[in-house]
Amino acid sequence: MPAPTIYRSNDASAPILSGQAGALVALLDACLVTGYGAKAAAGWTKPYTATNYAVFRQGGGLQEYLEVLDTDPQMARVTGYEVMTAVITGTGPFPTAAQFSGGLYCRKSVTANSTARPWILFATNETFYLFIFGNSTTFGTYSGGDSNLAFGQLISSLAGDASHAFLIAGTDTSTTGTTTTINRISLPNYGVAGLPGHYLARNYTQSGGSFQFGKRSNSLYQQTQSGVAAAAYPEPVSGGLHISEMWALETNLTTRGRFPGLLNLGHVYTSFTQFDTFSGGATLSGRDFMFVLSGTYGVVIETNGGW
Repeated sequence: MPAPTIYRSNDASAPILSGQAGALVALLDACLVTGYGAKAAAGWTKPYTATNYAVFRQGGGLQEYLEVLDTDPQMARVTGYEVMTAVITGTGPFPTAAQFSGGLYCRKSVTANSTARPWILFATNETFYLFIFGNSTTFGTYSGGDSNLAFGQLISSLAGDASHAFLIAGTDTSTTGTTTTINRISLPNYGVAGLPGHYLARNYTQSGGSFQFGKRSNSLYQQTQSGVAAAAYPEPVSGGLHISEMWALETNLTTRGRFPGLLNLGHVYTSFTQFDTFSGGATLSGRDFMFVLSGTYGVVIETNGGW
């Protein structure tokens, strides 16, 4: 299974993300489509563009579309599509206008200026996870001003699944708030269906349209978020580290599939250091992982496969 390329704002020649129109489009273009410096592109295409606007298409898998409207200095709007044929022209949007008019939000910065904000993006040609530290200027700090954006496809439990593309982004319109959840790739993970900002192209029947989903882990520790109010680290009995897969829920008891490369952290996030890496040891031999801490939680990303 493929490994992601890891793109970071402190890479040589990395794009700068700030509170300015077009900054998110430029970042995604550099990482997904063109590459920069010594970093090769993730293998996506950009079939449609306009001023501070772009459509990004998966380079593999379902080859579905992410529309990014980046005209506002601080808040981009994002929508997934099954098919697009031109600028702002497509079918099978997720979410639909009735579910969330104008597209979900991705906040770039808590200020509308050129202050550079740290970010890290993990991507294959099918799926990416973007973490934006919009209230910080270094990777060493993180706060409620952080935001996340994820687009791609599940590793589906349904044979022949043709509609398991997903989008996770924000529903909060605040441009400056730092104490509320802007949007969280990890939120929550204890078995709630229909989470804000979580949409699949369709449900498992392959009929209808955009479907709001939830997620959970198969961890012993069903926190409200990954890395929150969980066990001490190391785990007191075994002395080990608890991580587990993250799953998309269609109902509280029905899973659609798991998220590629994204794992739940079964310990309090403050026990770890940003971007620390570790290997799987005896139980996950040959697999490598990275901690990503954002806001008041932490997740684990598999870095050498599992996608």
